Amino acid sequence: MASTSLTLQAKGPKAAQFHSPSKVRRGFGTRSNDRRQLCNSQQQVAVSVVIATYKRDELLERCLRAVAEQDFGQPYEVVVVDDAVSETAPLVVQRVAADYPGLSMCTLAGGRRGPATARNIGWRSARGSVIAFTDDDAYPATRQWLQRGVEHFKDSSVNAVGGRVIVPTDSPPTDFQRNVKALERGEFLTCNAFYRRSALASVGGFDERFTVPFREDSTCNSASKHCQGAWCRTRRCR
Repeated sequence: MASTSLTLQAKGPKAAQFHSPSKVRRGFGTRSNDRRQLCNSQQQVAVSVVIATYKRDELLERCLRAVAEQDFGQPYEVVVVDDAVSETAPLVVQRVAADYPGLSMCTLAGGRRGPATARNIGWRSARGSVIAFTDDDAYPATRQWLQRGVEHFKDSSVNAVGGRVIVPTDSPPTDFQRNVKALERGEFLTCNAFYRRSALASVGGFDERFTVPFREDSTCNSASKHCQGAWCRTRRCR
């Protein structure tokens, strides 16, 4: 198994939404067609960035603007899944999208069943052959995040690319911050992970029996290992 590392940053207690790895089985996930909505743009995209959000409008906007500022030489789209089904999250997406008219952004209603279901709705509605996941309380540390993650998929044996996570803390850190910072040692956290769409489909996506933001990402990661192909991490990606 090869390795690669990208860098995202999260601030404060909200970083608790970062999770660490476990295991997934085939076939889990909701496939109801009534929740599958595509972004309006008909433009072909190489990559889809999927962001699950829940009542974090300010953090979501920060994340969206960092994703929209990526130096990426190919068309890509941003799919936001609002698991709170709020009135305000779509307005945040519309406001950011208005500042980046060349970038396709859309908001989908989540199932109010947690981030596993939300991410499944997102990637199944996306158009890219590579799916980049991040969270609303994270943001890319550099404008090369997308490029450096996607470039590894030129190798057809690569199924997934995991990224490094940086969790800033106060000095001295609180006990809570110290605990959350331990996530920097995790691998394939969904706040910074890229998957080949076909690999996600082959394992059924994320296990929707996990209805809270804990361990739901690790199940998919473990199942992906059973696909033919490599996982990748690289330290130079920031």
